[in-house]
Amino acid sequence: GKVKPVWQYINELEKSGEELGPDSLTIAFKAFDNAFRWSGHMDGTTAVTTIIKDNQLYIASTGDSGAILIDNDGKLVYTTPVHNPDCPEEAERLVKINARVMRDGRVPR
Repeated sequence: GKVKPVWQYINELEKSGEELGPDSLTIAFKAFDNAFRWSGHMDGTTAVTTIIKDNQLYIASTGDSGAILIDNDGKLVYTTPVHNPDCPEEAERLVKINARVMRDGRVPR
């Protein structure tokens, strides 16, 4: 079935009076993951979401999507962690949660 995107979960949190910040990103990503898991899809997904609140930037990413932050001088300030099974840290994380990586690099749920 169809699953709504992460940003819609964030909008719903805001409309319910939830204070947006890092916790709301976690809540939204977990709600999306749960809906996706029960939708019958066997493939994965990617997403990058940001919230700016009170001069603070919050970034969340999943899958092969990532974000970079560059300052006004063109210098790299931040990059999100790599969520790719080719990355040793991600491969180790996948092993710990008993996930398996298919030959084409996808991580089935």
